Amino acid sequence: SPFMPTRGTRASLFSFASGGALGGDVDMYGVGGRYKNYVSPWFRHVFSLLLRYETIEEYGDTDHIPYSERLFVGGGNTIRGYDYREVGPKVRKMEEMDSHYRPYGGKSMAIGSAEYSIPLVSKVRFATFYDIGNAWGDSYYTEFTDLASSAGIGIRLDLPGFPVKVDYAWALKKDNEVTDEDKWVVWIGWDR
Repeated sequence: SPFMPTRGTRASLFSFASGGALGGDVDMYGVGGRYKNYVSPWFRHVFSLLLRYETIEEYGDTDHIPYSERLFVGGGNTIRGYDYREVGPKVRKMEEMDSHYRPYGGKSMAIGSAEYSIPLVSKVRFATFYDIGNAWGDSYYTEFTDLASSAGIGIRLDLPGFPVKVDYAWALKKDNEVTDEDKWVVWIGWDR
């Protein structure tokens, strides 16, 4: 099933480049990999494990990666329980008498996720999950002592051509004290 696999492995390695002889405004390249494994131990239960790593780096005349090209973590497709793009490097934004932190993204990111789902009735599944990861400001960098993590429960609706996930997540460990939480996630599509 393309929407809710029950067994098998999907793995990929990728790379890209822009700028230099290829043209474009930003001289940068990136590499990464993704691994997802599905196991159905019994009675249509499904256990899935996801591992993902990406890094990007500038070269040539480019001295920094633009905000729009940086790597972000947090939200329904990476680490549930946190605001969209909220996990990872942040910058402090000053506005008159108030200051707040804004996600800035990183040049490296790593995430992992484990999920176990069981069928309730036809086209409806109950799931429990654990997510972990972070984004870092340097290329080819990871620091496993400052990972954000969350756990939660959810419902999977297998609507024809329109699968929906509804999750409730608890932030277990923040990457830093200014990271904002978001307990509810509604996501179209099951596979991440």
